[in-house]
Order: sequence, then structure tokens, then C-alpha cells
Amino acid sequence: MKSKVVQIFPFDNRPTRSTQCSITIILYTQKCKAYNCEMTSVFYLIILFLIMKSFRCCYFLIDAFTKDVFRGNPASVFYLKENIEKFYEQQASEWMKKVAQEVNSPVTAFVQEEIECDETQSFHIRWFTPTKELELCGHATIASAHVLYHELNKVHLLSPIKFNTKYQGSISVNESIHRSPTKHNSSNLDDMIELKFPESSLIQRTALTDVEEQVLQSTLSIQKEDILFQGDSEYDRVIQIPFEKFLSLPQTSEINFPLLHQFPTKRGIIITSSPRYPLKHSPISRSVEADFFLRMFLPRYGINEDYVSGSAFSAVARFWLDDLKKQNLIPADCNELLGFQNSTRGGFVRLTWKIDDSNTVRLSGCCRTIIKGEYL
Repeated sequence: MKSKVVQIFPFDNRPTRSTQCSITIILYTQKCKAYNCEMTSVFYLIILFLIMKSFRCCYFLIDAFTKDVFRGNPASVFYLKENIEKFYEQQASEWMKKVAQEVNSPVTAFVQEEIECDETQSFHIRWFTPTKELELCGHATIASAHVLYHELNKVHLLSPIKFNTKYQGSISVNESIHRSPTKHNSSNLDDMIELKFPESSLIQRTALTDVEEQVLQSTLSIQKEDILFQGDSEYDRVIQIPFEKFLSLPQTSEINFPLLHQFPTKRGIIITSSPRYPLKHSPISRSVEADFFLRMFLPRYGINEDYVSGSAFSAVARFWLDDLKKQNLIPADCNELLGFQNSTRGGFVRLTWKIDDSNTVRLSGCCRTIIKGEYL
């Protein structure tokens, strides 16, 4: 009797639990076959199918930061059912990179449950673009939480989730059911997943270098006179420009990304603006209400323009809260903003601060499942 056992994790050469179960039942079937136990053999086939199915790797395609399908930012999520001790080692990394290249989503998240004694359910998470591993990713984290809450039912809807990351420590996630919408856009802010993200402090830069000035002019039509503020977050360059200039930025298809790749930044470039500032030329149509807008470009990571980036919002969150208060454009006691990423797909992110939060901001958004599948 020929049998074939398939391991779903090629980077792990240890006998897996699925392999051990398969071998045990195959031997049991051979013994039953000797006694012509046909019903037992059928029963074995059913049990074997269910066991092998339970150890497959679940795959989901999720649209994050949106209530509508085909908007927001898509993320692939792989839930690894096997307990892989080598989750962070080189062989696992190579396998994850290949899978991320194969599915070719903007970001692919790999999630695995971690057994802990505390009350909060914990999971390992890693994020990959088709070309590189990311140190932080908001939309794929919210997408992963959506899978655990709604698709796999691994976590009760009112229970928190803790994601342990390779570079950023732990990230806390909660889902709020029947959350009251904000005044800005109630149609986009129902029942959201809320994640606690590290908050960035921007280090102000006084002037552009000659290379930076040339790249911005040639790619985004931004002149140095347009820049109201620029600073560096942990990963990105943040540039504030007037709102009318923001609305006139080139479309994604019109941008020379090989040239933009030459802009010296660790990860990406965030262009941001607020419609709350007085406009020089009115009227300007504002079809979307938000406290601030942004666009994010990541050619260094194989993503020309990010659709909706949680880490970009966390990078500019404190800047906009402080700046809008300083300009008396929001109340002094305001602890909530609504941001919109003005990409081709677009998406809303709500940002809130609570008294007990330290150097963190809470990002909230909706998710929609597009595709479910299995990695064989």
C-alpha cells in the first residue's frame, strides 16, 4: 500500500503532528484491511481527511479600512495551524517570502497562535510585501484580527488580541461592537477593529537637499515653496503641503517611481494636508470629510503607492492632533481625529487617544472578506 504524506511547511523537517497522526492511522488501516474491515477503512478515510484538513494552512484575502469591497487596502492573511518553533528563523522567512511573492498582495501577513498563561490570546505575526519583510504594518494587522474574530472564531468578539512582532514588541487589538459613529462620516465608521499602535514623534527638517528637491519636483510636482513642514518619523519622510496643492498631486500612473525611489528615506514618503486650513482659492469641492488627508509612496518596498497604511497614520497622528489644536482648528480637549488616505481605492482611519495610553495611538477601521482558501 503506497501512501504519501505532505508537510505543509517545507522549512520544518521535524515530523509534524499531522504526519504522526497519518502514519498511525495508515498502520491501523493496514491492520484492519487484513481482517477485511471495509467499514473501518471507510471510517479511516473520513478521519484522515478531517485530520489533514485541520492541519492545512488557511488563506484569506481581506480588504482593510473599508466597509465596501474592492476599496481600502487588500491584505493576504495566512493562519499557520502547525506549532512552528522556527517561526522567526531563516528557513521560515524564505518560505514566507516565496508565498508573499506568489500571492502578490500589497502585504501578506503570517499568523500563528502562541500558547500563554495570561488571559489575553496571543499570536505571532509577520508581514511581507512581494519583495521585503516589513517591520510594521497596520492594515494587515487589522485584517489578521478580522480573520481571527470573524472567519476562524479563534477569539471571542469582545476579547482582546495580542500580536507579538519581530521588531515592534506586542500590538494590542480589540473589536468594538455597535460603536457609535463619529460625526464626520457615519457611513464609514460602524463596528470597527481597533488596534493600539506605537506613536511617532517627527524630527523636523529645515531644508531639502538638492537631490530631494529635484526628485520631489520631477515626480510629485512639489516645489520647496509648497512645503509647510517636513520631518522624519522612525521610517518615513513626512511632508505637509497646502490642501489645494495636495488635491492637484499627480495620479499614481503619472509618477516616475524609479526616480522617486532615489529619494533618501528609510522606507517611504508621506504627503499630507488638512482641509481645515483656510484655502487660498475657493471654492474647492470636498466630497470626503476628514480632519486630514495623506498619500504614501513606498517604491523601496515594491509598493508604488500604498492604498491605506495604518503605520502612515500612526506616523502623522500626533503631528496633526497638536498642529490642529495649535491653530485653534479643533477644540483643545479633542482626542479623536478622522483621516482619509486619498489613493485610488481610498480608506478611512479613525484615530483616538485615551488618558491611559502612553506613546500610542488607537487606529480603527472596518474590514471585508473577499476570498477564503487553503494552502496545500
